[in-house]
Amino acid sequence: IKDKLFNDLPLTKALQGEVVGWSNQGWPGVSQTTAELLAYWFNRDDDAEEKFHECQQRAIETIIYCQEIVKINTLRDAFIIFAPEVLQTNSSLDEELKKTPFAKYCLKMATGTGKTWVLAALLVWQYFNALNKDRPGEYSSHFLLVAPGHEVLNRLLDMFLGKHDVKTGKREKKKSDFERSLFIPEGERWRNRFNLRVLEPTEVRANFTPPDEPFAFITNWRQVRRNESSNLW
Repeated sequence: IKDKLFNDLPLTKALQGEVVGWSNQGWPGVSQTTAELLAYWFNRDDDAEEKFHECQQRAIETIIYCQEIVKINTLRDAFIIFAPEVLQTNSSLDEELKKTPFAKYCLKMATGTGKTWVLAALLVWQYFNALNKDRPGEYSSHFLLVAPGHEVLNRLLDMFLGKHDVKTGKREKKKSDFERSLFIPEGERWRNRFNLRVLEPTEVRANFTPPDEPFAFITNWRQVRRNESSNLW
């Protein structure tokens, strides 16, 4: 029953219409920083060199809608708001959701639809809202990115640090995804303030103390899997 429930994606079905309607209205209710980013990302000229695909836009908007507009604090909150009938008919699911004390967002996107770019945009959204302190305490500039394997891990490193050159063994930062004009507006208020320290898997050891400045720790699941004999942080 539970597998069928999640395959039916009740939250997705409930959110689709709301997010599209909210988007068509011009994203009312978001922070000033978010409003500027959404307009920059999605109100691009027809001749712009790069644009987000519609599926990427909807994914980005859905996460922002859930946090800034609906203000979901836990996964159970999402079911209470958007699919209460599911909880009423599935007591075991309700009990399980009570054990998840955070907003457990998940985006289901097909292979090749640009999940990495969605991740990059959401990171930029969090970073600049935290930096600008528009709504203190609601955003973060400290990120942990956990990949399922080496291939995805290398793609994330490419995104932050630039593609690895097999001849030199180095990465060219200017070729990272974040250097694209698509993600961050130019100028003193935006690109010049995007200073994110990138921590690679080899830089973090047991009892490592995270830096105070904004950072992104990129790793894979093997490094952060539960291990009672060690303490990563």
